[in-house]
Amino acid sequence: MKRSFVFFRKELTELFRSGKLVLLGIIFIAFGIMNAGIAKLTPMIMDTYADELAKTGMKIEKIEVDASTVWQQFFKNYSMMILVVVIMFAGIFAAEYTKGTLVLLITKGLPKSCVTGAKLLITELIWTCGYWLCFGVTYLYADIYWDNSIMEHLGFAVLLSYIFGIFLIAAMIFFGSFSGSMISVLLGTGVTYFLPTLLSMSNDLRKYMPTFLTGGMSLFTGENVPSDFTASIAVTSVLTIFFIVGAFVCGRKKVN
Repeated sequence: MKRSFVFFRKELTELFRSGKLVLLGIIFIAFGIMNAGIAKLTPMIMDTYADELAKTGMKIEKIEVDASTVWQQFFKNYSMMILVVVIMFAGIFAAEYTKGTLVLLITKGLPKSCVTGAKLLITELIWTCGYWLCFGVTYLYADIYWDNSIMEHLGFAVLLSYIFGIFLIAAMIFFGSFSGSMISVLLGTGVTYFLPTLLSMSNDLRKYMPTFLTGGMSLFTGENVPSDFTASIAVTSVLTIFFIVGAFVCGRKKVN
């Protein structure tokens, strides 16, 4: 346990010294501000160019903005948030495989499971802190300028997207545990995202796919209700556990 904590602290210290933690904090806060900022500025921008657009024959109707506009922007930017984390941490194993530092640590007595566990924990922790930081900033601004109480099932909707992020990062760690190439990890994680998206084109399979969890906006429009996501949550949870267990198994074999 002590060795696991030491390795985890080492990973966290390296992230802090490299500036990644600070950069990620800035990025997630910026996303939160941008969600409300775009909603606030859009009517002003359209009013500014309304006369010019009218000359071309385009008539701009008055744009009504409320809290729902902010949360629409939140879910639109969601894919960019998870992409930032995946790109930044796709090489979390590859660099150490290339340098041979993992083999050195293992020969010094560090259990193989500690390496995988620490890297999994650090990435999921960063995703958790970053995601909810962005949510908090977005919620604060939306509540200051509008009224979040009009958003039905808001907490459940953002929880669904968070669960999908946990799933995708677990997949990234799984591919990283046996691949020495960052490109391979990105490709594997990309397939994990796009394959369910393609399968979702079938109405019979759509509600079983992990990507269905990213459709939280449908709760606001009344297209879906919370119970519609039960099957997707179950499938996503099973796949997440599979990726986590697989990461530990493959990680042990890789450093042998």
